[in-house]
Amino acid sequence: MGVGDRDYMKRPSRDREGKSEPGSREANVENLLSSFLDRHPNFTKQVSIGLAIFFLVMLAIILLSKNH
Repeated sequence: MGVGDRDYMKRPSRDREGKSEPGSREANVENLLSSFLDRHPNFTKQVSIGLAIFFLVMLAIILLSKNH
């Protein structure tokens, strides 16, 4: 029996830089989000700009409603 025949040599390592196992739910969600962000690279920037505009509009509404 050689070193390469041992079971622990054939099994994949569980701690691959913090990634979860390929069949787990976390890996599926990670793959889905990764593929989505690959198809839409500006998504996070657009959402951030949209949220900033939303908060500025809400701040303006609050400030204008206090004056009346």
